[in-house]
Amino acid sequence: MGMRSYLQKQALKKEDQLQIRQKEMKNLSEMKQIFAVVSITSMEEYDKWKRLLGNFENKNLKITWVCYVVNIAKDQLEELPENVYTKYDMNFFGFPKANLDLKKKYHAKYDLTLDLNFDHVYLLNLIWVTLNSGLRVGATEKKEMKEYYDFFFSTSNPKEQPKLFIDQVFYFLENINK
Repeated sequence: MGMRSYLQKQALKKEDQLQIRQKEMKNLSEMKQIFAVVSITSMEEYDKWKRLLGNFENKNLKITWVCYVVNIAKDQLEELPENVYTKYDMNFFGFPKANLDLKKKYHAKYDLTLDLNFDHVYLLNLIWVTLNSGLRVGATEKKEMKEYYDFFFSTSNPKEQPKLFIDQVFYFLENINK
């Protein structure tokens, strides 16, 4: 483990310890707000994810999401939506730059947070850990984040089959506490 990885891991632990949250498992029909962190390889995937996550929204359920674009050209930076982050939003160690106050931006209480960060982007991990969430759910393939999950689901290659992963989570949540 390099110095950068060590510092990032320690920062995640500290944020998790500072986070005062009450774990709460609700049926999907009782949930009002869901937050998802998503890593995408290019801006071409943004619309796909917007449609995919939008399909789960209804009049009672609001889904907020942020994403990190792994590969982006500098000329695309001007047109980015507010919920998109890039390597230009991080310093050398992978921490958010000083102008990003993530705690103020994402201060609401969420019923569920979904970890769809299959590219293991530290900035998204940090956002995910700092959220005030009743239930944290992720995929088993992300071993470095398992200690922060309340539940994790095993899906063969969730990066290639994100809808299947989300469907599994929502199916489980629809059937608990019935």
